[in-house]
Amino acid sequence: MSDHERRCGAGELCHGHTVVDGKRVPAQLSTATGLCQPCQRWVRSSMRALPSDWCKLKLTIGESRAPVGGGGRRPKPGSRVPINTAADDLMRQIAGACDTAAVLVSDAVHTQWHFFGRPTGRDRDYRMIEKAVRLVAERVDTLVACGAIGIHAALRLAVLHRYATRHLGETRQREKQHLPCPSCGAQALVKEVRDLRGRGSVNGVETPEVIRCLACDGGPNGDGTWTEAEYQWLSKMVLTEREEQDVLKWLLAEAQWERDVAAWLAAEREFALDLVASMLDIDGMADLMARVQGMAA
Repeated sequence: MSDHERRCGAGELCHGHTVVDGKRVPAQLSTATGLCQPCQRWVRSSMRALPSDWCKLKLTIGESRAPVGGGGRRPKPGSRVPINTAADDLMRQIAGACDTAAVLVSDAVHTQWHFFGRPTGRDRDYRMIEKAVRLVAERVDTLVACGAIGIHAALRLAVLHRYATRHLGETRQREKQHLPCPSCGAQALVKEVRDLRGRGSVNGVETPEVIRCLACDGGPNGDGTWTEAEYQWLSKMVLTEREEQDVLKWLLAEAQWERDVAAWLAAEREFALDLVASMLDIDGMADLMARVQGMAA
């Protein structure tokens, strides 16, 4: 079996990828199919966030994306059609994906999934999502072992969490950095700017913002991240190195200019001697130099 057939099933979404010739290559697996460990951790953490995502989406139903200053719109009393259909559709997709994953895992571990085939409803969906998370989150490897359908179900859970955070506006703003990545050399460093209202702290110390490389998993932490202090130290080191390189380039250019001037003077000297030799009807510069040396003796 070729190496291409033993790569992580997440493809371009692989969180354990490596960068080869500037391109992302999914992580290599020891088995024929499946997901690498970083991708399984990604699926697990994403699925655990889905109940919270579902509740936040539920709060947005009934409010449309109105222009600034135009005020929100709410459905009329008794209306069964939500105005924010995008949130409602995303909630249904989350419930369906959790149900599918739970069915696959319950079949694999030979247990019964009680919510399968029951009538849907918002309260029922939330209870089902919570129970599915408890069942599947600790058995992502079992879900992935179900084959292509299990891999698709696992990736669907992670992608839906990404869609939900994007819909809710919880994605982090990224500021592109001017220095290349010190590990892979790609111009792919970004600073993840966090909302100051949601910044966490440990023992009264705020969690530092991180600089992340979007092209590799290098750095001191092995996950493609540097703290802001590490990045500032790295910036000073790189700038100092660049200044040294600029000085070396200037010295090299100066030495090259001196060699060019020396070569030009030598050519001018040879031309002048040939001119004098021709005026004195002497056979070449060598004969002229011999006569000059004889006169000096």
